This record gives sequence, C-alpha cells and structure tokens, in this order.
Amino acid sequence: MPATAHPPQLRPHQKDAFKALTDAFAAGEERGTIVSACGTGKTHTAIAAAHHLAADGAVLVAVPTLDLAW
Repeated sequence: MPATAHPPQLRPHQKDAFKALTDAFAAGEERGTIVSACGTGKTHTAIAAAHHLAADGAVLVAVPTLDLAW
C-alpha cells in the first residue's frame, strides 16, 4: 500500500476499534492488537492508528512467521 498523507475514512466499527486501541495506549499500554473478522478493515484501522500515534515518526508492525491458515 503506498504511503498516504491522510488516514483512510473509518466505518463505525473501525472507529470503535481505533478508539479502544488509542485509549489503551493513552492508559499506558505498550502493545496493541486488533482482532476482527476477515474483510472488516483491520489494515485501515491500523493505518489510522499509526497516523494518530506516530504522525511524525515510524511505526513497527510485527507479523508472525508461521502460516495462520490450515
């Protein structure tokens, strides 16, 4: 996905996840996980969170090295 100057528009359920994630970080959490069904926009929610949490910096996204599908 190419870099963008503006985060994507979020749907209501994505806004709820975004708020829960940013509230957790504001409360002192150091890690976050977005759990949602396939196709519900986890990537868009994460992009919006990255723009919010590190607008002038870098974001590290770690992914497992094992296949998640059977």
